[in-house]
Amino acid sequence: MDRLVSTRLSPIEKFGYAMGDFSTGLFNRFITFYLLYYLVELKGVGAGAAGTMLLVTRIFDAVTDPAMGMVADRTRSRWGRYRPYLLYGAIPFGVVSFFVFAMPDMGGLATLVWIYVFYSLAMLLYTVTNVPYCALLGVISPHSRERESAASWRFALLSLADVVIALGVTTIIRVVGSDNEAHGIIIAWSMIVVMMSLSLLFCFATTRERIAPPQHKSAIRQELRTLLRERSWWIAIGAAICVIATIVMMASSAVFYFRYLTVDDGQAVFLFVDRLGLFFLVGVSSIFGSLLAPKLFRQMDKGRLVAATFLVMAGLRLLYLLVPPDNYLFILLLNFLFNFTFGVTIVAIFAIFPDIARFIHWRSGIQMTGLVISASLFALKAGAALGGAVPAFILGASGFVAGAEQTEEGLWGIMLAFSVVPGCVALLGACFGGLYRISRRDLAEVEIGLTESSPQPV
Repeated sequence: MDRLVSTRLSPIEKFGYAMGDFSTGLFNRFITFYLLYYLVELKGVGAGAAGTMLLVTRIFDAVTDPAMGMVADRTRSRWGRYRPYLLYGAIPFGVVSFFVFAMPDMGGLATLVWIYVFYSLAMLLYTVTNVPYCALLGVISPHSRERESAASWRFALLSLADVVIALGVTTIIRVVGSDNEAHGIIIAWSMIVVMMSLSLLFCFATTRERIAPPQHKSAIRQELRTLLRERSWWIAIGAAICVIATIVMMASSAVFYFRYLTVDDGQAVFLFVDRLGLFFLVGVSSIFGSLLAPKLFRQMDKGRLVAATFLVMAGLRLLYLLVPPDNYLFILLLNFLFNFTFGVTIVAIFAIFPDIARFIHWRSGIQMTGLVISASLFALKAGAALGGAVPAFILGASGFVAGAEQTEEGLWGIMLAFSVVPGCVALLGACFGGLYRISRRDLAEVEIGLTESSPQPV
């Protein structure tokens, strides 16, 4: 018991760890909400070309995650295996990311080349910082309760990024970009990238690694073979792809939904927040879901919880088919409930990956936290790639024309991207949740076995 007490995390360390995902949230939320709109609506890039770019760059970036995980696992420094990448990667990540939106007016092809180059570089640096950051959760404490608590803080601050986008970014774009929306987006983005870099540095400064690396490292081929044979890992990958694809499809098509399907004049409706901003703002309900998740872990196994919450998410997305676009209050209510449920789901899924890493370590004797976690990021990026590209392809196939009055087919395309397809993906996610089999009883046995066999936490 004393060993477990000695590895409890202080609130400041949990907060500091969570600031790393606040940085992630700022980057992903801004990109998700605005990049497709910025390219298609403001820069004249075709919807299909934009969708292809999002898919290609994200998938290419995703395959680098396992390699980064193995590199991080083998890193040795006075700051540990994973924290050095937060220190040295924070500033380059922010600087390169700035140029994703800050581009000159060059025309369609040149704009595509620019975004391919800088978005790919930004995603590569995202990998360099985010893979070690996520792996840090697996070594921040040997006690699963502490890791679950840190994960709930992590996703609570991830949701806080929604507040920044809803209150700050939408207002800056509306005010600064009243005559030039693209200029407003660039100004808002420049503020976001500064916050991203500072958050990563704060995370580095306030966290510790408490599980010592193994003295004798296993071969890369052996690690990959062991991981690829782990059924629970494949199931978790599928669930992670589904949850990210669901939320990104909804978010990347929300701007189009409000611009073309709802009665939205762009004016403030609550204090200084417009309808789109208020829609994003109620998404912070995911904070409450993420904080509730650890309590639910004690009542039911994570797999069953994931299956149940996915079913709720699917129903909420499909309900938009029955809601008149002018019923704004009901639209807000559905988004509040959807994001609350998403908060529970995302915490449960990404708490599963450290569990799998510990389970593999216990069963095979191979410690490969970075590889397991980086593989989870592959799922995250694959889900984001699909979530960003599919709405673009749907818009292109339905005859969407930027800035014009849409046909019935174009409006139905927006609804498919915003409601129907995300709902179907959530149903698939429920199937993955139902297949996951590592239970609370299994984890208790793993905790005992690894505590007895591992060296004293550092």
